[in-house]
Amino acid sequence: MCWQYAEDITKYHLEAEKARKPSSSYMARQSDINSKMRAILVDWLVDVHYKYGLLPQTLHIAIHLIDRYLENNLSVCRQRLQLVGVSAMFIAAKYEEIYPPEAEDFVKITDNAYSRDDIFKMEEKMLAAIGYRVTFPTAFQFMKRFLKASRTCDDRVEHFAHYIVDRCLQEYKLIKYMPSKIAASAVHIARTQMRDSPAWSSTLEHHSSYSERSLRPCIDELKEILWNTHNSVGKMSKLTAARRKFSKERFMGVASEPLQFSKSS
Repeated sequence: MCWQYAEDITKYHLEAEKARKPSSSYMARQSDINSKMRAILVDWLVDVHYKYGLLPQTLHIAIHLIDRYLENNLSVCRQRLQLVGVSAMFIAAKYEEIYPPEAEDFVKITDNAYSRDDIFKMEEKMLAAIGYRVTFPTAFQFMKRFLKASRTCDDRVEHFAHYIVDRCLQEYKLIKYMPSKIAASAVHIARTQMRDSPAWSSTLEHHSSYSERSLRPCIDELKEILWNTHNSVGKMSKLTAARRKFSKERFMGVASEPLQFSKSS
């Protein structure tokens, strides 16, 4: 992002995210799938995404496409949910990557549960359902922008914030928040975790449009999710793809470090 246009682009993204955010109640209208199935799918897709070495934005766009499709198609059966997931990743990769995986790669990763033709047909169906609008401002994009604005020098802060926004993708209940709010809350928590003081500043407030006070409910909810993840508490305790990923040396093992905060503090 060119620095001279960065602020204008961020303002545009803050407006654009309002127009295409999926409904936070769509799952209640689904007859054969639920939020737990979605969480299992996303956990698996985090592993798939890492296996193929794809760009961070590809994962975030893929999950957004899944939610937008499920919002507009209320008759998805559980046997086809994985097909929706790999097709979304296929679309996102073609949009973001220079060398995206082929359809055959996704057939293989599903252990031949679906064919190339299945993926191509679902790709067409999904694109039609979302009006062929693939691009969307994601929490990852906002996170990168806010960190740059804060001039954070500690790579661990960026890796931990990245871990948070990836972990949040599993949580259907977080769709109620704008991606920018999740990103801002992730930056706040990451700075708290790595003791990069202050956790929030007037500069971050200016660039994100959020005061620390306005972020508090989201921050507290994200902290509780992280605390439960790190202490193996709750229904999502077995879904560990994001934590395993960010416990690797490539990400400086940030997800394996003890949390420096309680459930809500």
